[in-house]
Amino acid sequence: MRGEILAWCGALDPFAPPEQIDALRSELTAAGAKHQIMVFSAVAQSFTDPEAARASRPGIAYHDVAGRVSWAGTLALLETTLQAAHRQKNHRAGPRDDPDARLDRRD
Repeated sequence: MRGEILAWCGALDPFAPPEQIDALRSELTAAGAKHQIMVFSAVAQSFTDPEAARASRPGIAYHDVAGRVSWAGTLALLETTLQAAHRQKNHRAGPRDDPDARLDRRD
């Protein structure tokens, strides 16, 4: 597996109980996948959805801090991954094939 997996979980999520999160962690580790699994202790399912209360179901609730932290972490992973891919592409291509490098050259 080439990518990196990031899972944000709520410990109070009835649809993903701790044993399933542990099983996912074990499977990803056994597969050699780069991964991070973050479990928010007092957080239920749908914690990123401000409209979660409309579901009126137990185990589903919005959690502002967990939602913000998970979004910031997801953006950080994307930024890091995309920057690394860009650097790798430019390293392989060399400065002649990199349009950004051509703009910086002073002839």
